[in-house]
Amino acid sequence: MFFIFSKILAFFLSPFNWLILLILAFLVIKKPEIRKKIKIAFIAVFFFFTYMPIILMLISGWETEGKTFEEVEHHQVGIVLGGGFEYDNDRERLSIRRGGDRLWCALQLYHLGKIDYILLSGKSGSLIDTGLDESNQLKAVLVQNGVPEDKILVDSESRNTYENAVNSVALLEEKGMEDVLLITSALHMRRARAVFANQGIEFEEFPTDFFGGPSNWTQFIFPSFYSFQLWDAYLHELLGYSVYAITGKL
Repeated sequence: MFFIFSKILAFFLSPFNWLILLILAFLVIKKPEIRKKIKIAFIAVFFFFTYMPIILMLISGWETEGKTFEEVEHHQVGIVLGGGFEYDNDRERLSIRRGGDRLWCALQLYHLGKIDYILLSGKSGSLIDTGLDESNQLKAVLVQNGVPEDKILVDSESRNTYENAVNSVALLEEKGMEDVLLITSALHMRRARAVFANQGIEFEEFPTDFFGGPSNWTQFIFPSFYSFQLWDAYLHELLGYSVYAITGKL
């Protein structure tokens, strides 16, 4: 129920969906004074949420600080949290998304000798079955890229960050491993580290795929529809962190 509720709430937190709802309201409501207010609201939402400097500033403040590969100490295991891939059913293969940088960095860290094992945590964060079994499918990718099968641990049941932490800690205890490098997106790391710390595990952080950064001059002039994606990602993290805090998961 918690999983389904979080997905529904995330839908209504999307600024782009607010625009769709405003359009629908404009088409349904016939009173001129209300339609005028809807038009004003639509314009305000559109220009505010397509102005890139605002969301880049907010994301930069939320993301955790990154580090180079050289700055990472040696660890027994690197935990890669799921969420960077989708499954292409037509072509029967994984399709990478921006969050796939987590796996790319873990692969490099392994070959650099910074981690001895890779723990893949996550199945699918979708409400419906899309053919994605992320951790098991990514295991095959890692083996194809030179990682021995016995160096890969798999948690293929987790659907969210809380389950990532609970299931990963149980697997680590089973294997007798304590020296951990936590690998996930910089935007996601703040919530992930709080949840993992709440499970009593110590770790070093390795954030990946940074969204935030300086704006170029065009972003101060032209609206960007890409900013809707950034707002969705940012608000998703704020929602997740808040809900986890309220429910005692961090």
